[in-house]
Amino acid sequence: MSFEPSIVSPKVIVVDDEETNRIILSAWLQRFGFECRTAHDGLDALMHLDREPCDIVIMDWHMPGMDGLELIRLLRARPFKQPPYLVFTTGDPDPRILQDAFEAGADDFIRKPVESVELMARLHAAKRILGLEKRIYDNAQSEVLASIQRGAIRELSEVVGTLAHDLRTPLATIRLAAEGMLAKLGDNPSPVLSLAKRMSRVSTSMAETLDEVVSAFVDEGPRLSGWGTFDILSEINRCLEMLSSSLPNPAMVCVPDCSIALNGSPSSFRRMILNLVSNAVRHAACESIRISIEPYPTDPDLLVVEVADDGKGIPAALLRSLGEPLFLADLAHREKFFVKGTGLGLFVCRRIVAESDGRIIVSSGPDRGTRVRLFLRRNLSGPVQGTDLAPIEFEVLP
Repeated sequence: MSFEPSIVSPKVIVVDDEETNRIILSAWLQRFGFECRTAHDGLDALMHLDREPCDIVIMDWHMPGMDGLELIRLLRARPFKQPPYLVFTTGDPDPRILQDAFEAGADDFIRKPVESVELMARLHAAKRILGLEKRIYDNAQSEVLASIQRGAIRELSEVVGTLAHDLRTPLATIRLAAEGMLAKLGDNPSPVLSLAKRMSRVSTSMAETLDEVVSAFVDEGPRLSGWGTFDILSEINRCLEMLSSSLPNPAMVCVPDCSIALNGSPSSFRRMILNLVSNAVRHAACESIRISIEPYPTDPDLLVVEVADDGKGIPAALLRSLGEPLFLADLAHREKFFVKGTGLGLFVCRRIVAESDGRIIVSSGPDRGTRVRLFLRRNLSGPVQGTDLAPIEFEVLP
């Protein structure tokens, strides 16, 4: 039997053979925003739960037919995905009753006569515990799904590597042929010139897409040969030149007026900035993008590169799938979100940031835009080895 707790407005069932107690407790619960039903004994409660699950069960001990202890044991034996929170009540002063209740599986205990203030305090605590349990359950389910998909991705990586090897040569041949035609034709207007330009653009775009897919699925190892000291602002400006034709307004991207040197791979850094700015342009419906660079306040060796937009933001339900290849598209399909792309760009960023011993933090919220911060070590002599992906964390903006 499944159980999905409605934590925002918890459903409660009051089980008591005294009608007066049921009426009083039900009135209190409804007054404080809980959805409440009642049952006159344990069997009646089980029949209610057969029809509709609930979040919290408040039960008396002494009831005819089936008492509270038996009901607790039966509920604990049911195969709930997430069991309800069980509150035991009795006016019996015998302390052994309390011990029996907790041994049977009760979560909390209230001595009769029940006071409204104590009842509400206990139930609000129960609400927090249920919320925590639901988060743990959801995280566990997400991790199981992630493990399955990562296994599939490992197998897919072998196919991607083979296809990439077979595709790179013909793509390079087409690109060289197009560039050769452009060099011969010069500025002479002709249908052939237009075709050559199109061939060059398409082959270049396909080669870049192929590189991104390979970077996501195939770990080609640290790029030590391309490691060196470079000027960050110069690389950012090169990225913007490459993106100039795809920007609705060239002035929409604001860049810092000063730069900082970084030890790393210039081409990898450009790929990160290209991915983040392209994502903002294509998906965020933003009017402006701001890129900033500054040392971390308490650690000058740690550099923070930030790309922030003023767009529509990312739904909270999608945030947890960012940075995992194909997870974003899969979740969007299952939860009926409309999302372009596969999420490969941020996954590639995780690989690159890992080489700089860094991490990524993504902050986003409805109509609050999206801010991606890359934390990078400035003075590494070479890429960090042994770390496949940089940690990525998410902040949901209200």
